[in-house]
Amino acid sequence: MPTMTRDLLDSIAKHRAELLSLAGRFGRKDIPYADIRVEAVDAKSAYAENGMPKEAGSRRHLSVGIRVLAEAGGLRSPGYWGAILGPEEGARIGRRAAEGLAVAAERARHNARAKAASRKRFPALGASMTSTELAPVEACRDTVAARYKIDPVDVSEGKVADAAAEATKLALSVDKKISYA
Repeated sequence: MPTMTRDLLDSIAKHRAELLSLAGRFGRKDIPYADIRVEAVDAKSAYAENGMPKEAGSRRHLSVGIRVLAEAGGLRSPGYWGAILGPEEGARIGRRAAEGLAVAAERARHNARAKAASRKRFPALGASMTSTELAPVEACRDTVAARYKIDPVDVSEGKVADAAAEATKLALSVDKKISYA
């Protein structure tokens, strides 16, 4: 499995214009809004018991989240889609996002139609149903830079396991009544 590197992040950046265009083109009369969020994750974790490391590991993936608003009967409702992709799937992110937009749109349309139908069928209950509205602010299109003193990619799983073990030792040293950490 390739490691999360600047190259992977750069490959995702290459698809930014495609994703923006895809979300922008998706707008239709019954779909007033769609957004796509992409996240690159490189995480290391470990756990320890009573000062002894037990397990350490890492995971690397891309996450794609999509939100769509659909309108029916004067009410807007959301539809969502999300996926976790392997790091090697960066080149296919546009195609996966297009598939996800279609699924999220169908879910949103269904929710909007069901909300409108419930409002008609159950007037007392229906009056409590509100349209899903977003704040009237300009959409923000940005990349959030990772900020850190030590590059997480440079920290080995062994160091993470050692830190977890040290944390349990410190917890045990706080009070003699603590017998398990």
